[in-house]
Amino acid sequence: MNIATNLKQTAKSIATLEAIISPNWESRYYSYNSKWAEGEEMFSMRNGSGDEFYILFTNTGVVGKFFLHENPTTVEIPQDGNSLFPTFFTEPAFEINNATFFLWKKESETEWHSQGGVDERILKILDGRPEAYKQWADGYYEKNLNLDTIRAIYDHAELTDDLIHSLNPDLSRKAITEELAEIGY
Repeated sequence: MNIATNLKQTAKSIATLEAIISPNWESRYYSYNSKWAEGEEMFSMRNGSGDEFYILFTNTGVVGKFFLHENPTTVEIPQDGNSLFPTFFTEPAFEINNATFFLWKKESETEWHSQGGVDERILKILDGRPEAYKQWADGYYEKNLNLDTIRAIYDHAELTDDLIHSLNPDLSRKAITEELAEIGY
C-alpha cells in the first residue's frame, strides 16, 4: 500500500484544498476534523455515489474503514484493530458494518494491517504526492489547478489570500478561518 508516511499532514492538506476549492461543506469530497474527540482527529471522504472512508487518528495509531459501493462485501471487524481502537468500531457515524476493507497500524509501526479486499484506487490520493491530488481534482472540478499552490499547501505554507486566490479567486482567508481551525491547518 502506498500511503503517505505522514498521513495526517496529507489529510489536512487535502481537506484545506477542498475548503478552498469547494467552500460549501455539503458538496465537499474530503473533510478533516482535528477536534473530533479528546485525543482523536478524523479524516473522511464521501463522493455522493456511495463510496466513503473514515480515518481516525489517535494516540494509539491510525485506523480506517473504506467502503466502495461497487464492492459492497461485508467484512468482519478485525479483532486486533478493535482492541486497539474501540471507539472507532463503535462510532455510529462510521457505519462499520458497511465496509469493503479496514486498515490500521499502531503509532510505533511502519507496516499497515488490513482486513478485506484492499482497493488501491481509493488509496491513491493518500500517497502524499501533490500531483495525485492535482490529477484527481483537475478531473473532478474540471479545472487546471495550480500545482505550485497545491505543493505549497502540502508543505503547510502560510495560507495567504494570494495563495487562496490562485485556487479560488472569490474566496478570502477570513472567509474560511473557522474551517482552517477545524482542520488544524
